[in-house]
Amino acid sequence: MFCGNCGKELCEEAVICPNCGILVDLEYTELLEKKKDDKREYNGFAVAGFSCAFVVPALGVTFGVIGLNKARRNGGKGKKLSIAAIVVSGIMAALYSAISSVLFV
Repeated sequence: MFCGNCGKELCEEAVICPNCGILVDLEYTELLEKKKDDKREYNGFAVAGFSCAFVVPALGVTFGVIGLNKARRNGGKGKKLSIAAIVVSGIMAALYSAISSVLFV
């Protein structure tokens, strides 16, 4: 738990912040805690994987798998986008393969 005024860490039973002396507002402090949890780092590998999936499926799969592992390990955002990158990469690879077999046969 942290003080809503100065940000110093507080013990769970604190009513007054020992650092700044302000009365601890438990509802506000809980809201700050929730906001800190929501500020997870976004998964750049997931974004890169999804972007590359349409043009270079091999990179899409690679970045998608790395992004998925990062999302699982860190609890960060981007899990669904990583899965989408892997699926789209597979679809695009199959599509490119079908087109090249038609054109170059």
